[in-house]
Amino acid sequence: MADESDEFINVLETRDEGRVALAKSLLSGAGIEFMVCNVFPQDILGYGRIGYNPALGLMQVKVRAEDADAARHIIGDLAGERPRPYSRTVRLLVWVFLIIVPLVGFLAILISDMIR
Repeated sequence: MADESDEFINVLETRDEGRVALAKSLLSGAGIEFMVCNVFPQDILGYGRIGYNPALGLMQVKVRAEDADAARHIIGDLAGERPRPYSRTVRLLVWVFLIIVPLVGFLAILISDMIR
């Protein structure tokens, strides 16, 4: 059974990689254990270049529950205003695009090879 010390709380959500890097530096310097989510896959198929990958959501910095207040104090205004994520409809369309377009391309190649 997981206790509260295993629970990680989100202290920063952003689409800005610079803010994530700064938060990592500040938290490391304070000796606060943290984890970062959704950073590396942001630029899958170039979607990260439009702000963030809507299929994955915003980048997140999480800390242990008992360190959350101290972490929020340390990063201060870095969290700033929480960016509004894309709607569920847009996220669904992105996932459909990521699955359907490659599948149609694969099937077109497969069918053209079968016709020859």
